[in-house]
Amino acid sequence: MANPSRPTWLRPARSSLWIAVVLLTAFLCWRFLGGDGVDRSMVYTIDYGNDVPFHFKGPDGGPTGLAVDLVREAARAKNIRLNWSPERGDGAEPHPLRVLISVRTNLLKDLHLTEPYLQGRSSFIVASNAPIWTVSQLEGKRISYVNYAIHRANLAKVLTNYLPVPAASSREALAKVTTGQADAVLLSDYAVEPTCLSVPLPFPVRVLPSHAPVSNMAIASLHKYGYVVCQSKGVIC
Repeated sequence: MANPSRPTWLRPARSSLWIAVVLLTAFLCWRFLGGDGVDRSMVYTIDYGNDVPFHFKGPDGGPTGLAVDLVREAARAKNIRLNWSPERGDGAEPHPLRVLISVRTNLLKDLHLTEPYLQGRSSFIVASNAPIWTVSQLEGKRISYVNYAIHRANLAKVLTNYLPVPAASSREALAKVTTGQADAVLLSDYAVEPTCLSVPLPFPVRVLPSHAPVSNMAIASLHKYGYVVCQSKGVIC
């Protein structure tokens, strides 16, 4: 039975109002979330480190490198705004996103990882006049490396006894060999050529394949930002 106190002509108007509200809500979700859960009004902070040639500080003081270029272009294509920030030290609160990380199962508890978008192998560099021709001859030697977990893991897989000489960058790691502080350096194969060209070499060097497993590399995020990296990475592969 109709409510005598409410004119019947108001009922269609109220229905139209609800329809308008629903349509406006849908428009705002599409406008700011893009239909994929990514808030286009936000700027997402993404870490980069000092790992030539993947991600490092360029001559202009900003981030550059293979991984930076790939992710930056993918984010631009998806209209995702990124704020690039140098990675923080151990124990610091992590930023929402990280441009590149080696895929390891122990990370999955704390991080969301995309499908890999880069793969890499590694090699040792030694002085060409050093009596070192095989990986086994590096046992007991001083080995420098960029102090990332993946390099420590790879060294543990190919050597049972070595003296670690960690470094903050590929250039610094190679310099430890050229200055006599290390007998060899472990580098990603991507990094071998650009690093050797960027560090003054007082003597010729020899490259030895490490025979460590292939490293799969992905974009990482805190779990609550997983939808963002999936969109950022989606256009790459």
